[in-house]
Amino acid sequence: MRVVVANHIRACFIAWAVAVILPPQTSIAQLDWRQTLEPATSRAALANCLKSLEIDNPDVIWSLFEITTFTFLEEAGSFEAAMKRGIGDDALTSWQRIRLWHDTRRELQQQFEDDVALILDDRQQTLWTSFTRRLRRQRVLPEMDSFQAQITLVDLLEVLDTLDLSASEYADLQEVAQRYEESLDPMLIGWEHQYDDIVTEMWQLRPRVLTGDNKALQAFQRQHEQLDGLVSNVKELNKNFVSAMASSMEPDQQSHFLTIVTRRDYPELFRQSPVDLAAQRLGSFDELADDQRGAIYLLYNDYKIQRNALRQQMISALERFSSHKQIDRRAARL
Repeated sequence: MRVVVANHIRACFIAWAVAVILPPQTSIAQLDWRQTLEPATSRAALANCLKSLEIDNPDVIWSLFEITTFTFLEEAGSFEAAMKRGIGDDALTSWQRIRLWHDTRRELQQQFEDDVALILDDRQQTLWTSFTRRLRRQRVLPEMDSFQAQITLVDLLEVLDTLDLSASEYADLQEVAQRYEESLDPMLIGWEHQYDDIVTEMWQLRPRVLTGDNKALQAFQRQHEQLDGLVSNVKELNKNFVSAMASSMEPDQQSHFLTIVTRRDYPELFRQSPVDLAAQRLGSFDELADDQRGAIYLLYNDYKIQRNALRQQMISALERFSSHKQIDRRAARL
């Protein structure tokens, strides 16, 4: 009986994974490629970076930027035209075209970053590396989020930037922040290098999966688990560094930091509910008597207490689920 149930659960998982990761329609409209048509480095972001680099003559970098942007837009235009011409193509063919564009896009960005680094001194190269890593976090973390929806992957350095830290408080965090940046970046590079290969294999397996081919199902699941493992590794890294960063803060900053991280980790759990909206609207009614207003306040306060307790239960359950998956993954390697 357990085997039957386990096989049923596995079949349900595969059906869900195929439907979510690889859309059932063959239309390229289902493949989200339009968001890749903008250059990874924006003009405004580069301008802010150049201010911190304190370069005497930034014209050379701006020339490199203009050349890269011009080439990028030409390549992007060709890719977009090819995708529109291929609207009737099957999804695998469309994905292979997208994959080639991903390679081109990454090569152009990497070439620009390497060319700029060649004309910088040691201090400037350190700042430039930090800037390019920030761009990668902005680009890759949302992509990883879209693969696994239970939790949002938070950029902890971006959270630190939102805190009102004094110079001495920030100095206390610099060492752990640097370790976090250096630990996270190779994981994001690994995702970029592996994602396209893995998803291509999943697209190739999809027709056999849909016919119930058991070997294809197993291969598809292994590919899914490989991507899931990459995402889970980033979650685990974040979890460890949240603790490390919080331990370096004063109690009031620590509490504020942990609250922001938790809210960003689980945005769905912290969205405004219909009850929140109703309470806000009722609070603005001038016609309410004081006793009515007081009764509403007590009811709403009771609601928030129960909701916060349920949130904590949900967060604990999701963290336990993630931990169990990590243990299973490590055990499978033994």
